Amino acid sequence: MIFLKILLKTTYAIYQYKQFATGTLIEKQRVQFPTFSEIPFYLPPIAEQQAIGSYFSNLDNLIGAYQEKNFSVRNTEKETLTRYVYLTYYLKEIIMTSVTQRISQIKQPRGGFLPVKLFSEEELSDGKDLSTQENVSPNLIGLCVDYLSRFMNGSAKEHAFKISLIGASMAGMEAQAQEFLSKITNLDDSSISNACKLVGFDVVYRAGMAFYKPVEEIEPDEQTLANIRTMVERSLAFFVGYGPVVKDGFDLKGAYTDLITIGDGDFLTADTLWDFKVSKTKPNKDHTLQLLIYYLMGTRSIHPEFSSIEYLGIYNPRQNVVYRLAISDIPQEIIAAVEKEVIGYTFSN
Repeated sequence: MIFLKILLKTTYAIYQYKQFATGTLIEKQRVQFPTFSEIPFYLPPIAEQQAIGSYFSNLDNLIGAYQEKNFSVRNTEKETLTRYVYLTYYLKEIIMTSVTQRISQIKQPRGGFLPVKLFSEEELSDGKDLSTQENVSPNLIGLCVDYLSRFMNGSAKEHAFKISLIGASMAGMEAQAQEFLSKITNLDDSSISNACKLVGFDVVYRAGMAFYKPVEEIEPDEQTLANIRTMVERSLAFFVGYGPVVKDGFDLKGAYTDLITIGDGDFLTADTLWDFKVSKTKPNKDHTLQLLIYYLMGTRSIHPEFSSIEYLGIYNPRQNVVYRLAISDIPQEIIAAVEKEVIGYTFSN
């Protein structure tokens, strides 16, 4: 019972309530029980639930003992510790499984479910070369390029950096995140630098607080800033040729399963589902499987835009290369295998 009381107050639970709540006034919004019963909460074994409940019960007793001794323990300190312990070890590792986490759990056939060689390849040219030196991790650079491209293409900042803001909220650092967000206005050095810091919160949402590193330590140098600027500019030029974008930063609501419980895609144009990669190498079998999963779940999601999708595409603004595959060229047995073995769909889904 203690475990469930903790679970139903987590950021994940509150976020789900907001997504399913009905009512025009915030103070009167409610989640009806039939709807609540459909919200996915994936629970660890009873023994682990009891251990977690016991841990927090002991924590409450410890805090109470300190307070009796006139030590000052603020609610915010308790909330921060609660977020750290629970979200790190259970919410992200047991209760929630992302598309990339699911891919890491399976063994693909030789060459992958969707071999890269099936994709056509087109190299674009802008006459620019990127510096070979960068002082920010490739993962953060990729997120920064992705989110800045969404923003510069017309999306609201709050939407473009939505995952970063959720991660900051889970870490109890909303004010700091909002300060970074307020300083992102275009592609000047200050905007890019603050974007790099802001995306440092993504890891809290995607992997847990244990993987968080202080965002104040993220200080992109001149070469890194220039590279990010060039890659965003390439992305905007790419959208001119292959766009316009009809949806970005979409979730897969309505399509989740016991095996995949969270996930967010990059871009949809009129006929193509696009994923952005900024790696120095060609896409691999995990990248192509991720794209196929997004498509198969997208067609079952609440987003009608997926009904017109005919191609899967990967754009790499670092290499300035476009990879594309017609969905009609994907063997039906591959689609069936991914739906059943990887995503967990059955004929009744």
